[in-house]
Amino acid sequence: MFKGSKSALQTAATPSYIGVDDGGSTNRIILFGGSAESVIVTTSSTIQANLGGVTQVAANTPFGMSVRYKVNDFALSLNGGTVSSDVSGTVPAVTQMLMGNRVSSNFMGGWIQSIQYYNTIKTNAQLQALSTP
Repeated sequence: MFKGSKSALQTAATPSYIGVDDGGSTNRIILFGGSAESVIVTTSSTIQANLGGVTQVAANTPFGMSVRYKVNDFALSLNGGTVSSDVSGTVPAVTQMLMGNRVSSNFMGGWIQSIQYYNTIKTNAQLQALSTP
């Protein structure tokens, strides 16, 4: 779960809020923005899930994103809204967490209010509650 806001001075075209990867770009889960707030999951450079892409959060506006991921079960809620999901895909093996950037690029200009990781799967209703800014 990520909560924060983007600065009006944001310069990256697709700023990364938080992500996990294996030190490269072939296996990763990235929460990012740009023309819309999204999450993308890739395993061996193959997209497993690409959720969001509908709503862009305005600069200097607090927002929240919550994500669920496990094999064949990916979900995203933005600002407590309807959960979008994908029911097919694998989960990449990852070794590190990045906050505010993605493999030394796409830096986030803004503020991180909180990041939370849960080692249990959350329901759609819980994802909506967790993503409420």
